[in-house]
Amino acid sequence: MRLARFSRISIFLPFAVPGVIASLMWGFMYLPGVSPFHELAANLGLPQPNFFTHDSVFWSIANINIWGGVGFNMVILYTALRGIGSELYDAARVDGCNEWQIARDIKLPLLLPALVLTGLFSLIGTIQTFSEPTTPAPLTDALSSTRVPMMLVYRDTFVAQNVYGGAASAMLIALITIVSSIVLFWITRRRAAGGMA
Repeated sequence: MRLARFSRISIFLPFAVPGVIASLMWGFMYLPGVSPFHELAANLGLPQPNFFTHDSVFWSIANINIWGGVGFNMVILYTALRGIGSELYDAARVDGCNEWQIARDIKLPLLLPALVLTGLFSLIGTIQTFSEPTTPAPLTDALSSTRVPMMLVYRDTFVAQNVYGGAASAMLIALITIVSSIVLFWITRRRAAGGMA
């Protein structure tokens, strides 16, 4: 029981770390001079990884986002799992279901609303990504000023002094977010209505 609590806290903890702090922390962990990953690779006799090449920088930034967001998603999914009544599992076992069938046929369908919600929050968070690529940008030249949509808005508005262009980009991002949310909820409701019929 203590191990379960510790694992839940350790998974949620990254969500409590502000994005700028997480970006700085990971940025320095990626730097060759101070990276523990470089030291580990050297001790194992492996080639030293370069996290800031043009090919790998996308995955480095994605790692920062995933690391920061997984705790919030875990809380939502864990709460949804706890809300499923144990009598459903007992009835399924009486009917001869194994654990895989219980997960596929009971847990997954009942978790679908929570999965849609976490998917939607992750999509919105991805579209709004700004501090994760901006903070480690001085450490590498592989990050352009238009790498993610919000960096484009910032560049147009504050660097190029094109307030109208920045506002248009921001409105387009908001429109994409709204349309994506509506489509996702529409698909989910349609599937739920189809399942009830």
